[in-house]
Amino acid sequence: MKSKKYMHIFSTLIILLALSSIISAANAEGETINEVINYSLKDKKIFRNFIETPTLETLEKIPNDIIISKYTNSTKVTKHFDRATFSLEEIYYVDYETLSNGEIYNGTYKSGYMRIGGLSISTEFIDYMGNYENIQQLLLDNNKEGRVTNCIIIYTGWYRTFKIPPIAWVQTDIEDYFIKIEANEEDSPGHYLVYTVQNYAEFKEQFRLKDGTLKINGRDITGDNYVKFENQGIHLPFRTIMEEIGAKITWVGGEELEILIEGNEKIYSLKLAHKISNGTPMIHDGERFLSPVVWLYFGYYEMINGRLILDNDVMGGFTYLFDHKIEIDYENLTVNIIPWDYGSVK
Repeated sequence: MKSKKYMHIFSTLIILLALSSIISAANAEGETINEVINYSLKDKKIFRNFIETPTLETLEKIPNDIIISKYTNSTKVTKHFDRATFSLEEIYYVDYETLSNGEIYNGTYKSGYMRIGGLSISTEFIDYMGNYENIQQLLLDNNKEGRVTNCIIIYTGWYRTFKIPPIAWVQTDIEDYFIKIEANEEDSPGHYLVYTVQNYAEFKEQFRLKDGTLKINGRDITGDNYVKFENQGIHLPFRTIMEEIGAKITWVGGEELEILIEGNEKIYSLKLAHKISNGTPMIHDGERFLSPVVWLYFGYYEMINGRLILDNDVMGGFTYLFDHKIEIDYENLTVNIIPWDYGSVK
């Protein structure tokens, strides 16, 4: 059994190395290749490691925790009758090739029907990001020097969960740049997207974990609690906060991590999925399930040193049940949890 396991790992690594060499060869000399390479990361920890050491080796260290996809414009075009204009509309398609868990998948889908986070993988997007002349011009427009030699899009989980936008990692002959790609209502090059170009120092400063301050009604209780700011996400200690606002917490355990939360004359049962970093939590109040709802389903949570850490969206859902809300001061990296003001709408 061990030999089979090692053979599978070895085969996966060979495929990864082969695909990496294909990517590097295709991107050599800054050729216009009109294809988009995307690395989808299943675990936020990989992105954190990449921030510290931005290399392909970092991304590919655990093959089963990434999905590598290549998107190109298909030669397939069909006609569709548009009743509104009484005319034939051309429909374009995108070809994809994906490596996931050692298996390669490929196919074709309608332009815009597949997404990387908030990005619509359309033929327009491929024409823009797959053409190094466009990326080169984007760097020049932002006073960045260097000839583009490679570009890979890095995406970490669901944006609403991990709060990390897709990043285009652009390598040049001078230095690396990192382009945040975010949807916007206003038109911009690349099909209604906004591109923010950063050098490595700017990129690292925005996305690295930063120590924060935790307050309850203005009283600092940070101590040795895990309080971190990460881009627009804040990681907070579940038990500390809930007990501070009057809840009693009991750890039940089991195959699924179950927690009983007592307060407000009710006992809530919280069950977390097997994969703590990206599962769907369920909470039951004795009468009905309160999940999946937005503040739970899209929340990020993990176990750190035996403590359950929730992001501000999920934590805000629990404080809401106990008549408290979360105020966030991003400038001063401070979280303050205060009672709801019933003079206003809850």
